[in-house]
Amino acid sequence: MERRVGAGLGRKDPNDRTSFDRYATDEGLGVTAGLQFIQGRDFDLKQYPTDSTGLIINEAALKVMKFKQPIGQRVSDLGQDWHIVGVIRDVVLKNPYEPVPPTLICGAKSNFLGLNVIQIRLNDKNPSLTTCGR
Repeated sequence: MERRVGAGLGRKDPNDRTSFDRYATDEGLGVTAGLQFIQGRDFDLKQYPTDSTGLIINEAALKVMKFKQPIGQRVSDLGQDWHIVGVIRDVVLKNPYEPVPPTLICGAKSNFLGLNVIQIRLNDKNPSLTTCGR
């Protein structure tokens, strides 16, 4: 079954225009950001090259999408077809006083953001491992 997330289709209420937060990444985000997977897995482009069009969703997105078995489900969003590889616990990324929004973490093929970000996890147990220019 395919759900067109951006258009709000595939939901019981045709007037549902729930807004989704979107992020783009490649492999390793789960470990770097400490994401807790409740179903599925993180992106792994070496073992699964199709993860470039993979999608990780949060619990809030799962609730809106109403998939009973989300892993492997296909969705279309912003002109791209995606397949769900993982579901993560809701993470507060913005205002802690508002509900966590439905969130889509799109694989490496996503190009909707037009910018690049590097996430680094520092080693607090051995700071010399995180020092640059030594």
